[in-house]
Amino acid sequence: IGYLKSEDSRCEMDPDRQVQEAIRSVFSKFRETGTVRQTSLWFREERVPLPWRSRARDPVRWLLPTYTRILAILQSPIYAGAYVWGRTRRETRVVAGRARRGARRVTEPGEWRVLLKGHHEGYISWADFVRNQDQIASNRAGWDSRGTGAPKSGSALLAGLLRCGKCGRHMKV
Repeated sequence: IGYLKSEDSRCEMDPDRQVQEAIRSVFSKFRETGTVRQTSLWFREERVPLPWRSRARDPVRWLLPTYTRILAILQSPIYAGAYVWGRTRRETRVVAGRARRGARRVTEPGEWRVLLKGHHEGYISWADFVRNQDQIASNRAGWDSRGTGAPKSGSALLAGLLRCGKCGRHMKV
């Protein structure tokens, strides 16, 4: 959503200003709140719908966004003006002598087969896209030494809140 294919098969922003502003509002609200969850809660609490199309030729419908839709918009490199191919891959494992296809997995940007930055006009810059991905990753619930998200369990009084005075890393029990 937010882009249309032109007659000469180029990717162009949707000419509907309301659609453009709705997509931009997702990025600005994420910058303001800092989390996907708070962004999606804001859209739902304020009853702000986002545009949606089932298929490219379908008319735009306005629906209240889910967490998954907000996350998909924030994680899609198309909104940063990039064309990407090979972003996901399936891992095949051999189980009991038979090949089993695993679930699709999103790979790291360095593993993408094709990445064309500046392919089309973006709603955000590539630097903003990378910053958003770093923010989303640091908010992960599976807290570890790399993330800054709060741990979900533990017996410590201030689990995840204390930091080392020398290096600034989280202190763990």
